[in-house]
Amino acid sequence: MSRRPLTRRLLALVIAFALALDIATLALAGYAHVARTHVQVELVAEHVAIQIFVDCRLAYYFRSTGPAHVTYDLRWLDRSDILTFQVRGLKSPGYFRLSFLHDSNRVSAAARGESGHPVLIGPARVAVAESWTVDGRNIGEEGCQVDAAQQLPFAASTGGAWRRGTWLLGAADALAGVIPWVLAAIGALAVAGGALADRLHERSTRVGIAARALFASASLAVAVVLAVATVDFTVAFALCAAVGGVSLLVALVWLLREDVRRWAAVGLP
Repeated sequence: MSRRPLTRRLLALVIAFALALDIATLALAGYAHVARTHVQVELVAEHVAIQIFVDCRLAYYFRSTGPAHVTYDLRWLDRSDILTFQVRGLKSPGYFRLSFLHDSNRVSAAARGESGHPVLIGPARVAVAESWTVDGRNIGEEGCQVDAAQQLPFAASTGGAWRRGTWLLGAADALAGVIPWVLAAIGALAVAGGALADRLHERSTRVGIAARALFASASLAVAVVLAVATVDFTVAFALCAAVGGVSLLVALVWLLREDVRRWAAVGLP
């Protein structure tokens, strides 16, 4: 096997893998936004002990004897999950402010006192218990342990520890924001290169009909994208991203054209 066919096949394999990865990433990110919600908890507190539960399973424990500001990422939770915040005071007066972000929307969950104006929060027992759905709906002053004034119906002392969600959805969501920009850059380069080639080869007879059609299409695409960009950049960006995806497909077919012809010839009776 010569080096040239091997190089073509390796490039085709890289492009096919990139396309498959893009499709899988976008599908996974779409699932994350439809079926789940990204939750981050923010704690500002002093002289308190705070427990965070997901469906009455302990997800995070925080105890502070001095001023503290902590953000904890619960990752992508199911939309039916319930967050519970339980706060116990220490011997010294303190304060706390609890909030959480779901899909970048901030919800103030509970607060008592403030820096410079601490209050005495009863030690040992649960002084504050608040439960919320992960999309920001308040369920009420219900906790997950027996020393809370009220317990959630599904609370159980044997609930155990919560298993933190996978990082995969977060990685897919981050990549999903980058992929359109990469495709748009590829599309813009393909369109600009095709338009330039159309100008250079417009009088040449050595260029095949298929190549001429592609170059002419690129020139037309440049005119369309420039016209749309002056009205709506988002649409122009989407067009470039679509052209980028199509360009990768065309490159894949072009790299495998000889193999496809050979396979077709072998398959003929």
